[in-house]
Amino acid sequence: MIVSFFVIAVVIALSIPSAIIFLPLAAITGNPRPLYNVVCFIVRVAFRAAGIRVRVEGLQNVPEGEACIFMANHVSNLDPPGLIPRIPGRTAAFTKREVFKLPLFGLALKLGEFIPSIAKAMQPPPRPAWARPSACLPREFTSQHSSREPVRKTDA
Repeated sequence: MIVSFFVIAVVIALSIPSAIIFLPLAAITGNPRPLYNVVCFIVRVAFRAAGIRVRVEGLQNVPEGEACIFMANHVSNLDPPGLIPRIPGRTAAFTKREVFKLPLFGLALKLGEFIPSIAKAMQPPPRPAWARPSACLPREFTSQHSSREPVRKTDA
């Protein structure tokens, strides 16, 4: 817990001067790359200052120039900032919608094209498919008399 607070303190101390330069630059040019690079640098410095070592394995398996989806089940709030700077290329991640409301940090996330996510408790209830399953499925899937595998229209 103390290490987390130290990392946050270092990030805040380094981010304030950087935000003065890179937030307006990203907003004016529409290019989030310099902002992204400086934030990744700040996070790496904060982790190193806190004595946190991150070991990366398997980078050779990431194809260059192709879009990829990385799924991470993180156990602490330090995992995403530890992971994102080490993924090759520019990365956007799903982030709690509430974090976008923080004054400068939220603006940086918007400019960096991060994706706001809604917690399950805040999502609208799902449509009751159990009430009328035939309304949710294509006609081929609802026929009980068919003896062959249904064919989707995209496969035909």
